[in-house]
Amino acid sequence: MRICPKIDFGVLIVGYRAGMNHDAELAAQVANADFDRANIARMYDYHLGGSANFAIDRETAEQALKIAPTERDYCFANRAFLGRAVRHLVTEVGIDQFLDCGSGLPTAENTHEVAQRANPEAMVVYIDHDPVVVAHGKALLDDNEHTHIALADFTRVEELCQVPAVARNIDFSRPVALLHGSSLHHVPDEADPWGVVRRSLAGLASGSYLAVSHVCVPRDPEMAAVAERVQ
Repeated sequence: MRICPKIDFGVLIVGYRAGMNHDAELAAQVANADFDRANIARMYDYHLGGSANFAIDRETAEQALKIAPTERDYCFANRAFLGRAVRHLVTEVGIDQFLDCGSGLPTAENTHEVAQRANPEAMVVYIDHDPVVVAHGKALLDDNEHTHIALADFTRVEELCQVPAVARNIDFSRPVALLHGSSLHHVPDEADPWGVVRRSLAGLASGSYLAVSHVCVPRDPEMAAVAERVQ
């Protein structure tokens, strides 16, 4: 099991700004979603210029930028890492199955676009636990038979392979790339993120790969204090 190349900074792009009409239309498309509490996947979508976010997500993201002005840079850096990792796995290693955990919305240059540009037959399954993300993802991916998105909790490892979109499209007898792009640091210690990864890898075939990007606490005390405020 190998880890793909390290993260670096991407391009800064101003986030999408939506209004009340957009929020009402988005809410009407999704049942049982929490629209009154900011969601990290929707904030990430906002930073990347997407539209699958609500006023509370945009407001919270802007507050975070006041504390840590480089947060949006980080989002694009993370997306750049994802692209490099997937491109390497497809072109250099020959991986043609991807399980992208905690993926957020499949916006521009996400896993399936990068993978299928190199190999049109590459299979990608996104996993996210936000109904808004999944509803929009399904709409965006409706005409792509090699890309799917499922509403599931990736920390419930033993149940993940039973999720229909995963069971139908991922062959666990063959190598799989397991992607955790900026997802594991949102799993609290009491939920055992280390165990989540360990159990996930145990179910993968020989020749599989793990790619992880992860926020860390800066060594500089001043920057560590900023990270704590953002969190």
